[in-house]
Amino acid sequence: MMDASIQTLRRVSFGVLLLAFAAISPLGCAHFLPQQSTEERPAATSSQEQFFNQWHEAMIFFEKGDFASAHDIFERLSHEETDPRLQQQALFAMACMRLIQAKSPEEFRSAVNVWELWKKQYQPSRDCEDPRLLTPLLQNLPAMQERALLSQKLKEQPRTSHCTKRLEEKDKEIQELRKRLRALESIHQEIEEKKKGLAD
Repeated sequence: MMDASIQTLRRVSFGVLLLAFAAISPLGCAHFLPQQSTEERPAATSSQEQFFNQWHEAMIFFEKGDFASAHDIFERLSHEETDPRLQQQALFAMACMRLIQAKSPEEFRSAVNVWELWKKQYQPSRDCEDPRLLTPLLQNLPAMQERALLSQKLKEQPRTSHCTKRLEEKDKEIQELRKRLRALESIHQEIEEKKKGLAD
């Protein structure tokens, strides 16, 4: 069973990524922007419409927990999109999906590399939170998980030691019973030989 500290660490990591993902998504900053009338809002180009339609499709997969399918769409958008701002958002989303799906230190390092690539391209906006502040946390996560695993192992050691001691005690009891059995067999054999001698 996974130690509670590791479960908590993973839940916190997942929650932090979700918050960051919401903050930088195309609609994530909408509540920070000044309200504009329909006339003031610039019309979306056909390319942007296509981007948002695919983003919406990826978000449906994301909300269903199908992070692999969401990742594939975000990755495609990060390569195909020509608008630097939208491309940057797609790259960020792809990095989040990889971090969420990472199941080994190698996969996590690969995901952090994508995050670092996004961070270099990121153009901060005063209207939104800055997810770059999460970078130290992501870099420290492997060490935090390692400490949690070590703590779990240390907690299990006394139990393992106790089990080993019990096994040793049981083994001694078995050896003692075997000695007694051999002694009884020897006595039984002597009695049988004496009976045979008397009969002769």
